[in-house]
Amino acid sequence: MARHMCKFHDIGAFRQCVADVRSVYRYVGRDDAGEPVFDETRPLPVLPFTGTVKLHGTNAAVCTDGSEIWCQSRTSIITPEADNQGFAAWCQALPGRWEALKALLDRALRHPVCVKPEALEVDVALHGEFCGKTINKGVGVCQLPKMFVIFDVAVWHRFPGEDGDVWRPRFLADEEVREFADEGMGVYSIHRFPTFHMDVDFGRAEEFVEPLERVTLQVEARCPVAAQFGVEGLGEGVVWSHNADGDKRFTFKVKGEKHAVVKAPKLVTVDTVQLDSATRFVEYAVTENRLRQGLENIPGLEPRYIGHFVKWVLGDVQKEEADTIAANGIEPKMLSKLVEQRARAYIVKKIKETV
Repeated sequence: MARHMCKFHDIGAFRQCVADVRSVYRYVGRDDAGEPVFDETRPLPVLPFTGTVKLHGTNAAVCTDGSEIWCQSRTSIITPEADNQGFAAWCQALPGRWEALKALLDRALRHPVCVKPEALEVDVALHGEFCGKTINKGVGVCQLPKMFVIFDVAVWHRFPGEDGDVWRPRFLADEEVREFADEGMGVYSIHRFPTFHMDVDFGRAEEFVEPLERVTLQVEARCPVAAQFGVEGLGEGVVWSHNADGDKRFTFKVKGEKHAVVKAPKLVTVDTVQLDSATRFVEYAVTENRLRQGLENIPGLEPRYIGHFVKWVLGDVQKEEADTIAANGIEPKMLSKLVEQRARAYIVKKIKETV
């Protein structure tokens, strides 16, 4: 049976989480034309969120279908021969580590949530961040030995559907994820490190901008994960999550000032930023930090990777700023042209600097 890519979901900004909560809690059905209908008078909830340290590494996962095990990057299944930052090779470098990961996956397969008689197949995935020396730079964790820090355990079920089979993930609760670790083999749970808690009242979302920024700047100034190992250094930010029922949950991330990928007046916003032109949007969205992040997603600073880099930057902007693009009515062709010009000029300059 072909391996299923257990793709980890994208995590947006606070404003996007606010929009998701409003949509879910104010949805009342569909009209005769099939369009969604919302009741704007419905009250919004107060939801408990847990914040975990956002690690500056590379997204990774170890998965199983019960018969075989495989490794993943954010976008593809990887092997030691076709790897991402050496994660698959690291997993298998020590027999004890590979066996430890197998044991953790077996534990996940025994979880009661895996039992779904109507499911055609079940996979489980340990989603996490692979970080440490030589994986990214500029933060405290980059001074540590390489480690795999698990932040989510997902159970994926394959169900029959009218238009083909559908895979649906269900995430284990925070207290359950805490149990998935083997520190002797360099496999940690993110909940082993300091966490933060906040009850967010979505009816008064603007009142949580300052508290969220304060926690983020605290983490950026001194990474709690690096500090646990006696290392001083910057942190990247915080990821906040609320497990609604295991199937639908709300998440958002807040990066510190030194890692923010947009040029906005605040780290946290409740609504989309208003911009008066595509040029202003590019100044807002195609920042030095986003471009540097793009360099981390190509194999090297070589002319043959220019197209790959430009495509990544454009895709990242379109994905993370879709709401801002729509709210400002930015014309797609003009946006693509300006983003591609800026990204291409940036990488060509970086390549020339290495010659």
